[in-house]
Amino acid sequence: MLSYPMFFSLLVILFIGQPCELLHCYECQDAFTTIWLPQTCQFNATGAPVRECNDQQSFCFVTKVTVVKRVTNIQRGCTDDCEYGCQMSDFGLTSLTCTTCCTTELCNTGDGADQIKQYSGLLLISVMWSILLFRDTYV
Repeated sequence: MLSYPMFFSLLVILFIGQPCELLHCYECQDAFTTIWLPQTCQFNATGAPVRECNDQQSFCFVTKVTVVKRVTNIQRGCTDDCEYGCQMSDFGLTSLTCTTCCTTELCNTGDGADQIKQYSGLLLISVMWSILLFRDTYV
């Protein structure tokens, strides 16, 4: 008969010994340098190659670069570090780089900005509401 410590040890070995399933993400990159063509990576992510991420990469991502409101680059793949959000750069010529990340199988099908727009609108409403509620506190 197995004792409790031995039974518990056996369970731990069984669960720890099981290999973890690695995340799968769509992987592609399109750069629109001279002429704009609707490529697979931008409009048909599910047609892009699927990549098995390594054990350090726990996120799928989509990064989209727009210059003067036109998409110039889009990239999908696996990453170990997610920098979610948008950043402006290039003084004089507005360049906006937006990244979205997710953690489920083949989840990087968005355009790199859909979810950010939703969250930024919610953030703006929250800030405005806070200002209205606490405006007398800081005066």
